[in-house]
Amino acid sequence: MTESIEESIKKGYCSWRKNPEIGVPYLLAAVITAALSIVCMIAVVFVSSVAAGFSGNLDSTSSTIITFAAPVLSCGFSLIIIVAVNAYFLAGAIGMSLESALRGKTSLSDMAYYGQKKIFDVSKSIFLWMLLLLVPGLILLVPPVAAFYSGAFNPGISLTLLSAVLYLTYAAVFVFLYTLTAIAIVADDVGAIDGLKNSYAYAKKNKAKILLTLSTYMGFMYGLSLAYSALTSPVGLLRFYSQNAYSAAEVLLMLAFMLIASFIATPLYTLWLTRIYVEEPKDARTERERILRPQTRERRGTQRDIYVRSP
Repeated sequence: MTESIEESIKKGYCSWRKNPEIGVPYLLAAVITAALSIVCMIAVVFVSSVAAGFSGNLDSTSSTIITFAAPVLSCGFSLIIIVAVNAYFLAGAIGMSLESALRGKTSLSDMAYYGQKKIFDVSKSIFLWMLLLLVPGLILLVPPVAAFYSGAFNPGISLTLLSAVLYLTYAAVFVFLYTLTAIAIVADDVGAIDGLKNSYAYAKKNKAKILLTLSTYMGFMYGLSLAYSALTSPVGLLRFYSQNAYSAAEVLLMLAFMLIASFIATPLYTLWLTRIYVEEPKDARTERERILRPQTRERRGTQRDIYVRSP
């Protein structure tokens, strides 16, 4: 018998209270991603400037190729690193949520285990999502661009609005399924394509549960935003004392809000989604199986065995 959505939300919250370290992967992901983004931007600028200086002694064709390829390759390499880091921590966080949902207890060692095990599959799913979001957007850009290019201004505006509505609707559905796909990859121990198929099949059968879970998460985030507004309102008085002090306080409060959201709100949402996903009976079509981390075997005692020779 499956849990009701109220039971899943309540038990997910209790799991988070017993295992607050579930927020650590998201916190580390936010901090490391921010640091890596700064380092990657500096690296891209440096590589581009070195390539521009080196290509000055070459012919125009080679110079153009090198000048164009250097930032593209460095940006692509930086993107791969950032995606891999986020995939590791996302898989680790979902693995911790899975252990917490099915065994009641988890630890950071679960993060390392599931992160290492599913980093490639989750990374591929992230790139798959990027592709699925990028290609339809480019396709929907063609009609309005063609209309503006041909001089049809009013039809171009109408097509732009229509394309924007269609793309936002499409993107909302895919973003809605993003976390669920990663959960399917980890919980079912499958690849990126199968994870997308499993998550879509599950979402199609359990739209109400997922929408209620998302609504609970959005309500929680709204409560956090109200608390943030209540805290930042008195800080506005610093503007009359010093604009620099006000700006610094605003930045610090924004960082604190983002860290709290990463440590509390996002792990709760992952716990709720993981719980409702694994509580669903095994689907006959996808044959989902829960693959948990093998339990650590008990260590053998250090006392030597004593043998008695029979007379």
